[in-house]
Amino acid sequence: IYIVSKNRQINTMEQQFTVDKQELEDEYEAISMQYEGFKFSVQNDSLLYKLENEQAKVQRLQEQLRMTDAANKAEIKRLKDELATLRKVLKSYVQQIDSLHRLNTELQAKNEQITKQYQQTSRTLNQVSQEKEQLSEKVTLASKLDATGVSVKAVNDRGREQKRLSRSSQFVVSFLITKNFTAEPGERIIYVRIMSPDGGVLT
Repeated sequence: IYIVSKNRQINTMEQQFTVDKQELEDEYEAISMQYEGFKFSVQNDSLLYKLENEQAKVQRLQEQLRMTDAANKAEIKRLKDELATLRKVLKSYVQQIDSLHRLNTELQAKNEQITKQYQQTSRTLNQVSQEKEQLSEKVTLASKLDATGVSVKAVNDRGREQKRLSRSSQFVVSFLITKNFTAEPGERIIYVRIMSPDGGVLT
């Protein structure tokens, strides 16, 4: 009876060792998968390199655990202690990654705000430029000088008025420029174009 009871205890202990080892392997695998997941979310090359090194360390310890006998209490304990250290390291990396994600989110929000402000400023500048151009056109039109009371007479070389064009050498054109406060003051060169009844320009 004693031998049977002892064998049962041994079997129970061996089963427990096996269960404990399997649970430890599962925990190592979970940490390794977390590091694997970081590859798809971390954009920082320097941090990604460190994460890959940590994952490689986890995988080496996984292999050691796989080769360890479940009843080897000392080695199992060492690997459990290693697992505790790995958890602390993983936690620190998770905090770093969360911090980087928050920072990236803030930077993206600021970039979007700056982009919107730039677009708004560009629209405002374009609008001001168009308004300035329109105003310039209006000023140009408003500053146009109008001639009134236009009269033309033919004169000879002595400046005497002639009735016949054959005796005249030039035309004298007289007119008045209406007052325009928009136009800049100063002398102006006035060009006169005389046309014949059939629409031809006299030269």
